[in-house]
Amino acid sequence: MSTLQTRGQTLAKEASQYVAGVKEENADLQRKYGSLARKLPSLILANGLGQTLAYLKSKGYDKGKPDPKKAEGLLFTQLSQHVLGKDKDLLTEVMRENSSEYRRHTTEVLAFAGWLKRFAEAELEQGED
Repeated sequence: MSTLQTRGQTLAKEASQYVAGVKEENADLQRKYGSLARKLPSLILANGLGQTLAYLKSKGYDKGKPDPKKAEGLLFTQLSQHVLGKDKDLLTEVMRENSSEYRRHTTEVLAFAGWLKRFAEAELEQGED
């Protein structure tokens, strides 16, 4: 039996782990994160990856560092870790990229955001949108 996983399975597993971590937090953070995760694909499609990341960073950072108690900061950190690895800033990276790299990262983040959205809907406290 093969242990290889499809790209979708890999994305689903990672998204599930991130959402499970949020599920351990307080109900307020769960509601805010869940609402934001549900909106994330639409935000990216309407505004672009760069502007969406700038929004998340502006709302979720305190004194230049991500605030893990803010849904925006947590989601920004998760997206950056997913695409680039630990302690990287996805916004800084996409601002330097050429258009084909930007599109590639947008496609990757949209695929991952779809999984985050589904797990957030299934696992987290529901709040008002």
